[in-house]
Amino acid sequence: MQAETDSSLEIRTFGGVEIQHGGRRVHIRGRKAIALLLYLVVERHQRHSRESLLGLLWPEMNDRDARNNLRVVQAQLRRKLGVKDGATPYVASDRHNVWFEDNGRSAVDLWTFQDLLTRCQVHIHADRRSCPECRQRLVEATNLYTGDFLSDFHVAGCPAFDEWLYVWRERMHIQVLSLLAELTQVHETAGALDTAVAFARRQIELDPLQEASHRDLLRLYDRQNKRPQALAQFDTLRKILQQELGVEPDAETVSLWQLIKGSTQPGAEHSASAVTGIHNLPENTTPFIGREEEIRQISLRLEAGGYRLLTLVGPGGIGKTRLAIEAARENLILFADGVYFISLAALNRSAAIPDAIATAVGLSLADSQGAASDLLISALASKRMLLIIDNLEHLMAGADFLMALLQGAPHLRLLVTSRERLDVQSEDLFHINGLPFPKEGELAQAGAFAAVRLFCDRAYRLRKGFKLTPKNTPHVARICQIVSGMPLGIELAATWVRDFTTAELAQALSEKLEMLATTMRDIAPQHRSMEMVFDTSWRLLTTAEQQLFARLSVFQGDFSRAAATAVADATPMTLVRLRYQSLVHATETGRYALHDVLRQFAMRALAREAEETESIRARHAAYYLACVGRQAAALHGEAPQTALQAIEQDLENVRQAWRWAVANGRFFLLQEGITGLARFYAQSGRYNEGEEMMTIAIQLCKQMGATAGDDQAGWQLLHLRLLTELINFLNMLSEMPRLRHAAAEAVARSAELQDAAGEARALLSLALAHLNYGDNEGALPLLERGLQRARMGKEPEIEGLLLRHIGNVWRQRGNLDREAEYLQQAWVVQRALGFRAEEQTLLLWLTMNRYRLGDFTAGLTYLVQARELNTIVGDPSRASKVDYVQGLIEQAVGEYEAARRHFQAALQANVALDDWWQQSYALMKLGAVNCKLGEPKAGVQQAKTAVQIAAKHSLGEASGDALITLGHIYERMANWTEAQDAYRKAHGYYKKIGNPAALAETQIGLAYTAWQLEDATAAKLLLKPALPLLDGRYLGTTQEPMWLYLAAFRILRASGDGAAVTVQRHAFTLLNRLAADLIDPSWRQLFLERVSVNRALLSAEG
Repeated sequence: MQAETDSSLEIRTFGGVEIQHGGRRVHIRGRKAIALLLYLVVERHQRHSRESLLGLLWPEMNDRDARNNLRVVQAQLRRKLGVKDGATPYVASDRHNVWFEDNGRSAVDLWTFQDLLTRCQVHIHADRRSCPECRQRLVEATNLYTGDFLSDFHVAGCPAFDEWLYVWRERMHIQVLSLLAELTQVHETAGALDTAVAFARRQIELDPLQEASHRDLLRLYDRQNKRPQALAQFDTLRKILQQELGVEPDAETVSLWQLIKGSTQPGAEHSASAVTGIHNLPENTTPFIGREEEIRQISLRLEAGGYRLLTLVGPGGIGKTRLAIEAARENLILFADGVYFISLAALNRSAAIPDAIATAVGLSLADSQGAASDLLISALASKRMLLIIDNLEHLMAGADFLMALLQGAPHLRLLVTSRERLDVQSEDLFHINGLPFPKEGELAQAGAFAAVRLFCDRAYRLRKGFKLTPKNTPHVARICQIVSGMPLGIELAATWVRDFTTAELAQALSEKLEMLATTMRDIAPQHRSMEMVFDTSWRLLTTAEQQLFARLSVFQGDFSRAAATAVADATPMTLVRLRYQSLVHATETGRYALHDVLRQFAMRALAREAEETESIRARHAAYYLACVGRQAAALHGEAPQTALQAIEQDLENVRQAWRWAVANGRFFLLQEGITGLARFYAQSGRYNEGEEMMTIAIQLCKQMGATAGDDQAGWQLLHLRLLTELINFLNMLSEMPRLRHAAAEAVARSAELQDAAGEARALLSLALAHLNYGDNEGALPLLERGLQRARMGKEPEIEGLLLRHIGNVWRQRGNLDREAEYLQQAWVVQRALGFRAEEQTLLLWLTMNRYRLGDFTAGLTYLVQARELNTIVGDPSRASKVDYVQGLIEQAVGEYEAARRHFQAALQANVALDDWWQQSYALMKLGAVNCKLGEPKAGVQQAKTAVQIAAKHSLGEASGDALITLGHIYERMANWTEAQDAYRKAHGYYKKIGNPAALAETQIGLAYTAWQLEDATAAKLLLKPALPLLDGRYLGTTQEPMWLYLAAFRILRASGDGAAVTVQRHAFTLLNRLAADLIDPSWRQLFLERVSVNRALLSAEG
């Protein structure tokens, strides 16, 4: 690390601490000063609150003295690390936070170390182990590590700092050991054994108890024909383990030692051959990419010794052969007599298998007397050997010979690849799937997925200008998704990069899988197209198996055995046969699935029989929509989570069933499925998809309702039902113009059809539209009329919803007691129905009711019950509201950090749900709490975003509340003009809808900003209408209830108005009541001391 300027800073953290500035060593007095600098340097990507630093370095000191010490230490660091020309100091700070300001003037060995590793991670390569650039970066990184992170550095009496230091020290130690192990392996593979030895020895120097490092060194000495050094190393390890842990080396190490010790003489050829290995494995012509976990599992089995028949099973093209070869190559040391690859692809008789094996291992059976199988067994009887038997599926009769071979050669192991399992008791099965590929939301890490790396490697070989870029990443990921990570499919797709862009290729493959083909000479003929691979598997099936496999292609995703039986007439044995042949695979949950590529080819086989196709699709739709219909009651019952999970696991098939029923005009299927489907989409938070499904069905109803003859009335009733469900989703999505239009249509249709229950739903929907536009007075008569129709139509569920929203109107009128009455009535109705999801909603509303009354303890009681229902109900929207309401209570009592976490969780969930209403509220509350935590700039941006969302989606009340919140934040920043503008806009809104408490908050806000802008006359005039409300009541429908008292008190006191004393007395009384109601003493203390408004009211000055 070289200093570039006189003001540059160099810090060494590995092997101790050394600080240089301008090329000279810096002596900093006091370990805490050094600790502060190091902490800020290491955690440089964030700003640190002064409170957190006090707890880190002065935990036992009172706040005043600790803050003074922090200031002194900061001053010392700035003096010692002074900069020229007015540049920003390294240790920068503002009123609330302290941080390290680099500006490119610093060199820190830890940063360099991290940068080298990051560059390796983002570098595009087939395999890091074979990348010379990355190998050099890893060497440089390990060279930087000259000792433990901040070794011998300690600060007495600072447990939090010690814990932080310990975590970082261990993290770096483990990371370097991992890098050294990787470099050992890389250099050993490359044949650079001396270098590999050096890296292995360094591992042992850093961690003498790490047995794997000693094994590396034993193996390397053995490969160098240094048997005495290897045996001495084992003795060293044994002494270390005995002295330090009192244990012996583990079985793997002992096994390696015995293998080396068993050599006939030091430096014998045996040691080297055991590692380099006798084999006939095909040499790689392309890099082997991915499959690290599969190789690890196979290696564990080969090393264990008790597993002698390993079968890699999977469909053609999945990569079984290459995986078997690479796994064997990794384990050559285990087989003293060699590893041999035997391909059966060209054989057409199982009787020819013994000769094929004999030829591969170098035996000639032609001149010998006796059966070839017996001769081979006899020849291999004493051999410690691994045979890879490749492509057995078309010669399954040969499995009997393989079992006889294992019986007659007790040290022999078989690694078999096949599309079909051998179905013998001793078989150890490995089901091979496609390579991992990025799914939605994982594109940023696409380069780390083996499927993408394989595509890029093969594409680069054909077009040297090809590389993964942000522009083509989505298309490369889509290609890998289309072939489900199948290596052959990826390699065949990559052959087209000379002729298509990745976007064009992804589109073409989604329409025509026949493109997965090539004429390349070095690809086996049977693997030159996916269609040929499929045809090979198809020909191995019986007629009944072919018929079932084609029928199963109707399923999307996985499916149950019951579904396969009902839809495709599957029998258990036929399903098992398809599974054994790798055409159907069993999931971890006991269900079945087809590989996507195979399914598409099977669909072509099914499509050849048009009548059969129509019948199977109809049975599929009937089965799944009946299943959804049966779950409808449970979704609004005691255990909705179970019903949600049941539909969730079949969702892909349910979607297909609904779309097919719509496309084919199946009235009874739609009628059967609508209730369960709508409830599922609503309770699982899939509002967009629910809206889409209702909309496409409504289009059908419009058409059929006009032309269906005798069935016209049925289609019209179905249309009405779909409309009411659509309105629910539009409300969740805050699509207010569409909601209002659809609600008005539903009211008209229900009245025309004389459907009391339908009219109740429609009136509720229209009332919600009015509420969302802030028209409370227009909503109330609609709700009351709807309540009457619901009771007439005996619809208690709708009755409960109407009661809840009538309570909401009373809340907006400022009458929280009337709200509570209606909420309690609604709760009684829904509990009687066992509708747990709505019960959870009502518990949340009751929590909010108590919160607005200032009874936080009672509110928390309701909230605990609501949170307990999260696991039962399973609705992410309601769960997000639990977090939001928890944050409100925490913010009110001064638990700002906890409140922020809950608001952030709520925001994240509501962004995923596209719930604009809840997003706006989560954002405004997050803005408010960030302001209170000393981050007003972030708070302003969040509140502004909430205002924009509310305006864009016509969210009425949310617009007013967001503007008030923005005003409060500007006020804390002393931006009086901006605050005044926000209050003025909010005042206009609340004046229109008539919420007295919120209107008073805007009036007091305007008065307070006028006072701060030195217009005392205007301030008193604006304040006057709001004063009657400040009579000791808790105005919980406002954004800052206690601030109303403080602002009014300050304005009145400044003008010498005696009413100031009255307002202050009411505030004292109210604060004492609120504090007394807080059962938790720690909350009571926070409420009175940390909430700045409350603290100011209780102080002499206010």
